[in-house]
Amino acid sequence: MAGKKKGKQLTQVHGKTEGPQPTRLDQIMGDFVSRYKTSNLEEYIEDLWDMGKVDLANHSVVQGLIPIDNKEELVNRLIKQFKVYHSTLNKPAPDNRVKKERFPSPEIQAILSEGR
Repeated sequence: MAGKKKGKQLTQVHGKTEGPQPTRLDQIMGDFVSRYKTSNLEEYIEDLWDMGKVDLANHSVVQGLIPIDNKEELVNRLIKQFKVYHSTLNKPAPDNRVKKERFPSPEIQAILSEGR
């Protein structure tokens, strides 16, 4: 034969869902309602811009922020607070990379044993 034919490159799928994992039982059961009434950042931002000045000030007090006169700055602070809150609810996805060996290779062990 003149040459070997290469087969198709296959990829293996593990079937697990990627991304953050829930940390609370109510999140797992699906009964979770956050203090923001949504877990979607885009919806929350849209709700903030739709709020009037008084509603936005009341919402910021409920979230633990001191209301300020500048609407854009207040919305940015509320968005930051939203991201921090939701990052505490989900633990990061597990690291599936290959773990390095804890012990040195035999070659390194031989070099180190010379000093005994």
